[in-house]
Amino acid sequence: MALTYQPTTVTMAGLAVSGNDYFTLGDSGVTTVGAVEANASVTYRSAGGFSYLSANLASVSTSPAPIHFRVGGANGNQVLSCTGGGIFTDVSHTDVITAGTAVDVLVSGSGTTPTLYGIEVLFAASSGTVKKLCLGNATTALSAASTTTYFPICGALATSSSTTETNVENKLYVNGTLRNLFGYVSVNTSTNATTLGTRIATANGNCSVSIAGSSTGSFEDIFSTTGDSDTVSSSGTIVDYYVTTGTGTVSITFRTIGIELTTTDNSSVVASGGDPSSVSGSGGLNESFAFGGIALGNTTAQGNPSLTPFTLSELTVNLASNGLNVAPVFALKGNNTYTSSISVTMSATGFFTDVTHSDNIPTSETGLYYNASCSSTSGTFKMVTTSAKIQMLEPDEDFWVNPALIPSDPTIVVYQ
Repeated sequence: MALTYQPTTVTMAGLAVSGNDYFTLGDSGVTTVGAVEANASVTYRSAGGFSYLSANLASVSTSPAPIHFRVGGANGNQVLSCTGGGIFTDVSHTDVITAGTAVDVLVSGSGTTPTLYGIEVLFAASSGTVKKLCLGNATTALSAASTTTYFPICGALATSSSTTETNVENKLYVNGTLRNLFGYVSVNTSTNATTLGTRIATANGNCSVSIAGSSTGSFEDIFSTTGDSDTVSSSGTIVDYYVTTGTGTVSITFRTIGIELTTTDNSSVVASGGDPSSVSGSGGLNESFAFGGIALGNTTAQGNPSLTPFTLSELTVNLASNGLNVAPVFALKGNNTYTSSISVTMSATGFFTDVTHSDNIPTSETGLYYNASCSSTSGTFKMVTTSAKIQMLEPDEDFWVNPALIPSDPTIVVYQ
């Protein structure tokens, strides 16, 4: 067993939460919040334990804002009481789940109105290394008949779809398998069936589910044999999802899409996608992007805490357009100095990977993010997905089974 890092990120400008809203985990991005838990909850088909629930807030308007880890529709053991801006981490509690349990996070904003940057948690599967990759925290409604639409493997679901596949593809540099495809449909008045599936190297993968006309709720392709999974390679595998609608009337709304990445060598990924926008290079480019989750940039950087030590390598970006008149540099940033970076050829698009550098990320890191910069005077560029290989360095992943191994004082750690 080994730890995996499960972030949810919002725009770096922050997102105000005024009600009781639920959030999807697993490299998911947030553009809107929702008060219906079923729309955010995702089923984990691997048993294991969650720990170190963490949240990064810009502010809390009044009384402490509670944030609960949710297990099967009820509050779990992990909870944060956030009293202002900063990073809050529960280091005393864990939540252990059986296979087939749905999880999410509840942010109680009623009367407190916290402004949220991101949520993170660690997951240790009972067997092997399992990382959940999810699209969520928004809606995508499809209405065109007999049409195939593509989605990134994780990130923000809103406006992330495209009929041009290269605009949503991620590239993963790990040896492993994708399995246990999951989708949640909130509205469906379609006449005929819709198919959700994986794409591997621009071809249909082995994971798929057929969603009958008028059917709503959760749909899964539960792993049972190798025919229900897709192989990814450390040499780099291009991945995404596809949705193909049927004939006749089509009206179907997806709220979450997810899949499990499993490996046997303690490696996993942190990735992002969805909701990209063109960034202007006029007057010089200096744009920051979240460390996993949403791919939307901002001129102000807000980073993610590492929660545990790990090594990062194979930093990868996918550019859909690049009209800058100076070559941009894309780099890993944080409270410490890191070497992972990519110098993108001027006007070039597609995938770019740093195959030279790796960085050891310490537990004390509280501000991981990506930055794109250059001295351009004109043009725009659009980054649509990111990914990086991470290898956890936690020496004893059994801490979630034995709570006595978890530091008990203080219950909530606050970095400000």
